[in-house]
Amino acid sequence: MSGNYPLGYVLNVYAYAYDGYNFVRWSDGNTDSNRSITVEGPMSITAIFEPITVGIDDVQNDKIESKKIIRNGQIFILRGDKIYTIDGRVAQ
Repeated sequence: MSGNYPLGYVLNVYAYAYDGYNFVRWSDGNTDSNRSITVEGPMSITAIFEPITVGIDDVQNDKIESKKIIRNGQIFILRGDKIYTIDGRVAQ
C-alpha cells in the first residue's frame, strides 16, 4: 500500500503468504501479520516471508502430518493437498 496519508492517519495492513511461504515479520520487527500503523511521518514497511521447509527427518519422525513420496527417483513431501520438494518449494 503506498500513497500520501495525513499525520495521525491509521492504516490497516495485512500480510498474506503465497502457497509454500510463511509470514515471518515486518521490516520494523513487528511479527503481527495483521496490524494497524499510525502515520507519524515518512515511512516504509515491508512484509518478510520465508519458504516453508519440511525436512525428511520431520516426516520420518512423524513430527508433522505428512507423507514421504518418491516420484521418478526424487523424494517429495505430501502435506494436505500440496506436494513439496525437500527444500520446501511447492512441486509442480
